[in-house]
Amino acid sequence: MNKNEVWEKAKLLLKDRNTDLSYKTWIEPLGLISIDEENECIYLSWSGQPKLINHINEYYLTCIGSVISECCNKKYKVAIKSASQLDVLKFINSRHDR
Repeated sequence: MNKNEVWEKAKLLLKDRNTDLSYKTWIEPLGLISIDEENECIYLSWSGQPKLINHINEYYLTCIGSVISECCNKKYKVAIKSASQLDVLKFINSRHDR
């Protein structure tokens, strides 16, 4: 299963396990960036205000992690990054690629 299939399957399960308002506000805006098999971590992006990531981590991260692990039959850590954090990471990675 590729990363897009994993995330689509996970979102369907998350939609069933959360209220419609919670899903649309906190989960639907998340996007899957990558699956790091080596470190067993899945990176999600959040395009909203970066300070709201703390709210997602506190109230939804455990559920998101459980669902993703269920979809992949493997335990993963989940990290949520803001768009600005991703821009910094892309810049750093592009400098290392030179």
